[in-house]
Amino acid sequence: MPFTVEDLSDLLALLERHPEWKAQLRQVLLTEGLLRLPELVERLTHAVERLTQEAEENRRWRREMDDWRERITQWQERISAAVERLMQEAEESRRWRREMDDWRERITQWQERISAAVERLMQEAEENRRWRREMDDWRERITQWQERISAAVERLMQEAEENRRWREQMIEWQRQVIAWQEQVIKWQEAVNAWIEDMNQWRKQVDDDLARLKGMEQERFYREKGHAVFGRLLRRGRDATSEVVERLWEAYEKGQISREERHDLSATDVLWLGEFNKVPILLVVEVSFTVSLQDLLRAVRRAVVARKIGYRAVPVIGGAKIPPEVAERARQMDAIVSVNGDFDFDAAERILQKVTAQ
Repeated sequence: MPFTVEDLSDLLALLERHPEWKAQLRQVLLTEGLLRLPELVERLTHAVERLTQEAEENRRWRREMDDWRERITQWQERISAAVERLMQEAEESRRWRREMDDWRERITQWQERISAAVERLMQEAEENRRWRREMDDWRERITQWQERISAAVERLMQEAEENRRWREQMIEWQRQVIAWQEQVIKWQEAVNAWIEDMNQWRKQVDDDLARLKGMEQERFYREKGHAVFGRLLRRGRDATSEVVERLWEAYEKGQISREERHDLSATDVLWLGEFNKVPILLVVEVSFTVSLQDLLRAVRRAVVARKIGYRAVPVIGGAKIPPEVAERARQMDAIVSVNGDFDFDAAERILQKVTAQ
């Protein structure tokens, strides 16, 4: 029976009177994908909002880190200026002490001369007393002269007492200066210890960063194995499980030692493929900055792989390879990869040499 316009009008009128039928009608007319579209749009909106919040938090964190770095830099400048001033003050103190020592030496020599002079004056006074008894007519003049000498000696004794007190004060002040210098030395030692701690912390951060970069390089060569090694070998695959199983078999037969089994099992990447229809095992050692130790380790592990029946080629890969390490690798028939790229002419010569063996 055909569905007419009148029937549609009746249907719309019924839906207006019974709104609960609309949901059932949508379930019949719409596909599951269209029915889930509002839910998907809402979830996508929430996800975009979360990403926006995370981006804002990341920007705020970077601003906080920049402010912290600026405060550390300013503090470092203040500490450096303070140490420089303390060093200058220490030098001025040493120069002042030398001047005071010279001055003290001169005062000591002067004191000795005055003491000798006073001694001679005392002897002369005694002679004058004898002389006055003999020469009564000169008694008055000698008495006056004696009074003058006595006053001078009194002044000299007072000055000597003042000098002694002054020297005691200077000695006490010198002790205070020495104590202050000891405090400065202790402070300087604490600063040096702090600098040493900072250097150790920075070295640890550098080591951790190098280790993370090395792990990132290893992950790159593992995940991009087909893209990287597929340009050298056909039908390539990760052969770690296969090589480990063969290592166990060779170890149980006494063909290799436990140390050799452990050594090859710890290789970063073991990639098996074909070159000119000949199976080739690439023994790959990866590091962010490849060292001579990485090269020697790859060569040593390739030797173990040959013991268990593989045509093995050592490979070193990383972001940075020093020229001397690359040259040594060519001498030892090891393939060099920088960020997944090769010197294909050199690599193919090594592979042809191995397949010809």
